[in-house]
Amino acid sequence: MDVQRPFGSEKSSLEKRLQIIFHEYNILGNGAVYLPLVSGSLQAHAQTDPVIAENFSFEPFVFYRDHPDRIMERLDMPSVSAFSVSMWNANLSLEIARRTKELSPDSLVVFGGPHVPLDTKEFFAENPFVDVTVRSDGEQTFADMLNRFLETREKKDFRDIAGISYRSPSGEVHFCQDRVLEKDLDVYQSPYMDNGPFDELIKTSDLNFHAILETNRGCPFPCSFCFWGEGVLQSKMRWFSPERVSQVADWIGRQEIEYVYGADANFGMFERDAEMAQIFADTKKKYGYPERFRVCYGKNKPSRVFEVAKILSEADMAKGITLSRQSSDPKTLKNIRRPNIKIETYDELQRRYAKENMPTYTEMILGLPGETYESFLDGLEGVLEGSRIGQLYVYQCQVFPNTQLNDPLYQRKHGIITREFPLQEIHGPAREEGLVEEVEEVEEIVVSTESMPPEVWRKSAVNAWVTQIMHPLQAGLHVSNYLWSEHGVRYVDFYEHIAQRKMDLESAPMITREINDLHDLARRIQEGNTRAQVVLEFGDTTWEPEEASYLRFAKEAPTFYSELFIIAKDFLSANGKKFDEEELREVIKYQEALIPRFPNPGQTTFDFAYNVPEYMANFFDDNKPELSRKKQSLEIVEGKDFGDDKTKYARETILWGRRSNNILYDVIWS
Repeated sequence: MDVQRPFGSEKSSLEKRLQIIFHEYNILGNGAVYLPLVSGSLQAHAQTDPVIAENFSFEPFVFYRDHPDRIMERLDMPSVSAFSVSMWNANLSLEIARRTKELSPDSLVVFGGPHVPLDTKEFFAENPFVDVTVRSDGEQTFADMLNRFLETREKKDFRDIAGISYRSPSGEVHFCQDRVLEKDLDVYQSPYMDNGPFDELIKTSDLNFHAILETNRGCPFPCSFCFWGEGVLQSKMRWFSPERVSQVADWIGRQEIEYVYGADANFGMFERDAEMAQIFADTKKKYGYPERFRVCYGKNKPSRVFEVAKILSEADMAKGITLSRQSSDPKTLKNIRRPNIKIETYDELQRRYAKENMPTYTEMILGLPGETYESFLDGLEGVLEGSRIGQLYVYQCQVFPNTQLNDPLYQRKHGIITREFPLQEIHGPAREEGLVEEVEEVEEIVVSTESMPPEVWRKSAVNAWVTQIMHPLQAGLHVSNYLWSEHGVRYVDFYEHIAQRKMDLESAPMITREINDLHDLARRIQEGNTRAQVVLEFGDTTWEPEEASYLRFAKEAPTFYSELFIIAKDFLSANGKKFDEEELREVIKYQEALIPRFPNPGQTTFDFAYNVPEYMANFFDDNKPELSRKKQSLEIVEGKDFGDDKTKYARETILWGRRSNNILYDVIWS
């Protein structure tokens, strides 16, 4: 592969036309992959220009990750190579671009996407094979470049093309003026249309395609960790019309695309979003597709978001509604330029969603500047305390290009230390080195700040994992609800007691062993290792640390709950709490009865000497009964038999159950 091919020596039957190849490497998992929205959008718009249509041929998309040798084998050497670059494909894009330039030095290599730095001087110096980088919207910019490329060819003179940076043949880097962004997004042709760029791809491929959809662009929130609202241009909202969205939805429905990811930054926050949601609900009713429409819900206008979420929930299109906080600490929120809804509003929304049987989930971020050990615990407690919380996800703070969090001055101000480690997609197949890919992608996260030094970050990480095992994954939810309600124990105090190994370690060897492993994992992450975990007997899927721990606890449930009883009993005694040991034992028994077991429930009826089943069933109701010695029975309504399929057990219990808040067995009591 060391022989250079002359510029324009395409193998295509359209030999007089210049070849364009789009590279947008999405993740291929279990036979499913996203359609390459950016590539399709650039092609669809460019083809509306008759000059471009006459002089260029658009080759098949390269749209999923693969070994670079196999990618290169499938390519004719193009005149133009356009790369859409994100965290999960940045290094692979650079490698293919480098090889392409070696084989065809006069070809044009264009990079765009969120992972391409806006300040390009260093990027161009490190990557001499890249000719042009694009900022923000690319449709018209790319079309302008193609027309100019026809005129100047090897001179590559793009000096007055707005919205780009480029390298001249002499090696000089030019930063062109920003492009005035189009307010009416309907001027850009959609790839989701009959006889459009995706039609042939869908007809000739046996892959299960998912779709990404925009109804608007922009974000009014300048959060320090996010690129969505960064800069004046990015913060201004721009829209696709309802008619356009309806046309796209109809095409998606007719193509029987099961899953759509809504790429709006704040879906539900704007008055028109109810109409957008209804369009997709009506489309599903008409065609049966899409089955799911996942969106990023707005960070403001909670009542409006509720109405929009209700439309999708009633159409059975949404698995969960986000009530994100990221942090509850005022200083931290100021540091990251993020507003939050009041905690009282948050609690009221949770009750409102629960009344409508709509699952919710909350997101928090570990490692934000200004967050301390105590404020992080307080923030968790504020989310958990007395609430009907559906799911809680605690994410490690990622660092992305073009964000304030990536600014060296900002990092120095807040004492931010980051670490890069190999990117491993959670809930995807574990990557086997050398088997599929040669190029490794990386993820960068915050591993300490001035307010959260390295050892405190490690402790906080383990607190977060244990909290998620016990509460959102519900391995100890009912136990901690009981401790909170009957004995005034803060949720995070009990979880910290376990996470920081304050219990009698010899009395709980299995739990202690798992907690030791989590502390070791926190240290290894700070050294540059991935957090992704594989529990081999449950398949080769990667899991979050708390999910992997849950699987190990679940397969040894009797031992886990025997040890948890001892820990809870000793915790109450050490804190001077008077308690009924038999009552506590019954609460542990109830908790264990509801945990899905492998391969099947086994025992399906349980007798209680206390009214624990009634108490727990009505825990959040105003008429919650007092705990008392009163015989009751509990019955598992429907317990699945997974046979020998532990992979299915893990997938349905955690991957599906967590987002829909449907992990535990359904039970009735009498």
